[in-house]
Amino acid sequence: MIEVMLEHEKKYVTIRFPCTEAELATKLNDFDFGFDIHNMWVHAFIEPKEFAPMEQQAHDVDELNYLAKRMDSFIDAERLRFFAAITQENIYQIPDLINLTFNLNRYTVLQDLSSAHAIGFTYALDEAGCLPAESITDPKYGTIGKQLLESGTGILTKYGVLFIHADVRPEQVYDGQVFPAYDYHGGSSAEAVISYGGKEETLYLPDEQTAIQKAVRRLGAADIHDCEVEISAWGTENEQWQQMLQRVVDQESLYAANWLIKQVSEAYPDIETVVAAAEYFKVSSANNLAVLANADNVLGFRKELASPQDVGEYFAKIEEDYSLHSDLEPFFNYEAFGEWLIEDREGAFVNGGFLYYRGADSMHEIEDQLEPETINLEMGGM
Repeated sequence: MIEVMLEHEKKYVTIRFPCTEAELATKLNDFDFGFDIHNMWVHAFIEPKEFAPMEQQAHDVDELNYLAKRMDSFIDAERLRFFAAITQENIYQIPDLINLTFNLNRYTVLQDLSSAHAIGFTYALDEAGCLPAESITDPKYGTIGKQLLESGTGILTKYGVLFIHADVRPEQVYDGQVFPAYDYHGGSSAEAVISYGGKEETLYLPDEQTAIQKAVRRLGAADIHDCEVEISAWGTENEQWQQMLQRVVDQESLYAANWLIKQVSEAYPDIETVVAAAEYFKVSSANNLAVLANADNVLGFRKELASPQDVGEYFAKIEEDYSLHSDLEPFFNYEAFGEWLIEDREGAFVNGGFLYYRGADSMHEIEDQLEPETINLEMGGM
C-alpha cells in the first residue's frame, strides 16, 4: 500500500494506492483538471516511510498506482528484500522501483544467521524463485551458507543482513512508457494485447474504460482504432467464442468487447449455449451477444444431441416433464417424439448440438430484445 498527500495550488488531497480508476478520478476532482495529472506534486508519502526521500517531487500517479499493485502482491520476505534494496542502492525513482519489483531475485535478506544450511537454501531459493521440495535436505546448501557467512559480502540493514546476487543481472522490464503485463485482480475473463508503434500493453478484462484509454495514451496512439488489438478468452476452450470476441473488437471496438465480457462475467452463462444461440439468431454484435448471455436461463443446449431420435430419447429419459415408464420404452417412437419436441421447443441443430427454448413463453421472448445488426463504434466501457 502507498498513501500520498498530493498538493496543487495550496490544495491537498490524500490518496491510498492501489485504487480503481473511478476512485482516483473522484479524489482528483478536488483539484482543477487544468494541469498534467501525470506529473503531480507529492507533498508527502504517508506510507511507506521508506519513500520519504521522494517527497516534494512530481510523480506520475498512474505509475504510483501500478507500483502499489505490484507491492500489494508481496509476501513478507519479498517486502523485506524490496525495502532493503531501496535503502542500500538508493533507488528513489518510481520507474526504477517498478523495475525493482521484477528483480527481487537479485537480493536475499536474512534475519536468522544461526543455520548455515538455512542461509544457503534461502539464498538459492530467492535467486531461482523455486526449488524442488525434496532438495531442502541437500547438504550443498550448508556449504553455500558457510561460504556466504565467510565471504563478508553481507550488508547489515534494519531489515536484516542483505546479500546481493552479483551474478544476476537486473532486467529493465518497465521502459518508462508502457506497463509490463500484470493481472493484479486475478479472475479475469480475457486478456487484450494492444499494439501501436512497435510497443504493446496487456489489459485484463473486464476492466474500467479509463484503464483502456490510459493504455492507448501510453502507447502514443490517438484512439483505440489506431491500434492493433488481439483478444484471448479465458476459462473456455470454445474457439467460436474466441472468434466472436475478436469480431466484436475488429468491427466495433475493444470498449464494446470489454462491456460484453463484463456482461458475460456477471451473467455467468454456458458459453456453448451463447455460441449456439448466436448461430440460431444469426447475430454477432456485442449488444445482441449480451442479450443471449442473459437469456441462458431460458435456453437449453445439449451438445450430444444430433438427431430427432437423440432429442426424443434425451427428453423422455432425462427431463422430468417428459418422463417415460420403462415398460413403455420398447414401444415408444422416440424419433416422432423428437420431431414434435423440436417444433414445440422451437429448437434447432446448431453448433454441433441441439438448442431449444425452455422458458414459459417462446423464442420471441429473446428475439424481441435483439437489435438489428449494426456496427456500434461508440459502445461504452464498464
